[in-house]
Amino acid sequence: MAADIARFGEDRNVVYERREGIGGVARCCKLWEAQGIDTMQTVGHIIRLFRDSGANTVIVDDAGVGGGVVDRLREESIPVVAFNFGGKAREPDKFANAGTEAWYNLRTMMEKGRLALAHDPVVMGQLSSRKYRLQSDARLISESKDDMKKRGLKSPDHADALAMVCSMTGSFAISFV
Repeated sequence: MAADIARFGEDRNVVYERREGIGGVARCCKLWEAQGIDTMQTVGHIIRLFRDSGANTVIVDDAGVGGGVVDRLREESIPVVAFNFGGKAREPDKFANAGTEAWYNLRTMMEKGRLALAHDPVVMGQLSSRKYRLQSDARLISESKDDMKKRGLKSPDHADALAMVCSMTGSFAISFV
C-alpha cells in the first residue's frame, strides 16, 4: 500500500492499496482519504489500514511532513519504504528524479492498456493535468507541484499515491477498482 501525506491546508492524505490477482493483474483501490488532520492521526489510520488489509509494506511519500510519518511507522515496527519524489530515479539517464520516473511509468502503463481505471473524475483530472518537459541534459522532468498550483491546480495527491503503489512493482497489468 502507498500513502501520500499531507497535513493541514488544501492537500489530502490518500492511501491506495495494490493486490495481485489472477494472471498477473493487480487490483488497486483507494483505502482512505482525509484532509486537515495531524501526522500522528494519519499514522494511526495507516497502522489500522495496514493491519486490516494484510499488506506487507507501506510506501510513504517521505518528503516534507511524510518523514515524520515514516519515522513513527518504523517505531511501531511497520515495514515501510520511504519514497522521495525528488530522489534519484532508477534510470537516472532518462529521468531527472524518482517522481518523474514513477509518473512516467504510470502513464506508459495507461498508454499500453495495462492500466484500467474506474470512473473517478478526481483521479482522471490529476493524471491528465501534470506537464512534462525535456531538460537540456535530455532527461525528462515533471512539472513541480508549485508550478501546478500556479496554474490553479491542486496537489495531485491521488495520482501521487497511485504512482508510488505502482513504482515498487515490476511489469504487470493493473486494474483499478
